[in-house]
Parts: sequence; structure tokens; C-alpha cells
Amino acid sequence: MPQLSELVEKYAWAEPLARELVWCVSVVEGCDAGHVVRTFGGNPNASVGELTFREAEERVRSTAGEFGEFFLFQIFATGRHVVAIENNGYSGSIPEIARRASVKNGRYLSYFRNVNGDSTIIQAIGGKVTAYFEPLLTEGGPQVGEIHPDWIFGVDFQPGSARATCFALMEQETGLAFKPEWFEAKLPTYRIPDPYVLLKDVGDADTP
Repeated sequence: MPQLSELVEKYAWAEPLARELVWCVSVVEGCDAGHVVRTFGGNPNASVGELTFREAEERVRSTAGEFGEFFLFQIFATGRHVVAIENNGYSGSIPEIARRASVKNGRYLSYFRNVNGDSTIIQAIGGKVTAYFEPLLTEGGPQVGEIHPDWIFGVDFQPGSARATCFALMEQETGLAFKPEWFEAKLPTYRIPDPYVLLKDVGDADTP
């Protein structure tokens, strides 16, 4: 495995891309794509077709009555990993989703960033959240409700390379090299509800 600094250089493409896109990227091990679709609230047998990342957001904007009525997310398997990508969605950043996606001996890691530049990295192993933090606020120790894993100790999240650093950590922890072409590829796409609608009866859905 390359050094983290080498991986950060590799993911330099994420910095300019962050000026035009927002995302929630989740990587899951230990289950199939159908399980992940169901965990996010979708129906594995009801794909809306194959869309690109931008097409998915355009479809939502043109058909949803208001933001949050529903979302579209893309999902595919590559080797032992299942990758889920959300454009302007955030289901993958919810602790309860992470727990459910990683049940039994599964592993889950998600990197979310919104239009305001706020970010969250969450990791779960075997149904338990093991990391939950805002990358740009790691200096000084965990904020209230955060979980800092050993693998971020000594990591410098500089504003000019924070996105690249997050993708580098994702590869370091999952073994999956995220490819920028996935943002352009037509991928199987599914309709999912707002996670707070899906999890309305779960009192601690937001609690790591």
C-alpha cells in the first residue's frame, strides 16, 4: 500500500471537482449490492435505469416536488466491494445506515461533503460505528458526538487538499482505489427516500 502522502497526490483531481460537485461516496464489504440498496431504502428490483452522476441529480431536480421528496443513488460492485454514490444526497452519512450496511462481519466507510463544504467520514465494522468525524475539525480532539479512529492520528487535513486526503484515507482503509471516471459513467440507479423518513421510527439513527 502506498504512503498516505502518495495517495493524497493521486487524488488531487478531487480538489477542482469539489468546486462543481457534492457527493456522498460509500464503500461496503461483506454483502451484495442488493443488501446495500435495501439498506438505503430502495428496491433492488426497481432500478430507474443507468444514469451518470450528473444525470441522477438532474432527474431528481426535474421530477421531485421539493428537495428531500426522494433521492437517486448509484450502486455497483467491483471486486469484493460495493460502491454507492449519491449526488446531493446524504443517506450514507447517517450512522444507522452505516450500522445496517455493515451487519455481521461487514465493513463500511463513507465520505460525505455538502454544498457548504461541510464533510463527514463515517466507518462501521460489524454493525458498530468505529469512526465519525468532520475532517477539517479534527485538530484538538473529537467534538461532542464524534469518534476519532487511530488511523487519522497525525493526518493533516489542509483546506487545499482535504478532499484528496479523504479519498486517500478511503483507499487506505478499504483497499479500493476510487476512480474519477465513476462520476461520469452510466451506473445502475435507484430511487431512495429521505433517510429521516426511512428511519423515522429509529430514535438514535443520528447517534454514532
